[in-house]
Amino acid sequence: MVGHVRFHSRPDPEYLRPYARDAVEFGYTIFERYRRHGYATEAVIGLMDWARALFNVRRFVASIAHENLPSLRLVAGLGFTKVGEQVDEIDGLEHVFLCEIPSDPR
Repeated sequence: MVGHVRFHSRPDPEYLRPYARDAVEFGYTIFERYRRHGYATEAVIGLMDWARALFNVRRFVASIAHENLPSLRLVAGLGFTKVGEQVDEIDGLEHVFLCEIPSDPR
């Protein structure tokens, strides 16, 4: 095991509504020994693809501590945009990012 990735809730929880409706938030951890090998990027893409394909989820939120530069680079590279800030009880100040995947034009 190199880490873990998960959703924090079902789509459209009340706490995400100020940022986006029908969104789902995810989080991930890569254990220090395995960082900088692309595992987080692969896990996030896989999780988003799975949620889109099986449940038609198209809005994803990630909350990242302001000093977590690797994760900030990861979400920027995946097309997330900053939509707000919040203070987490454990992590302190976090930036809130949103990625909206357009519907298939079929």
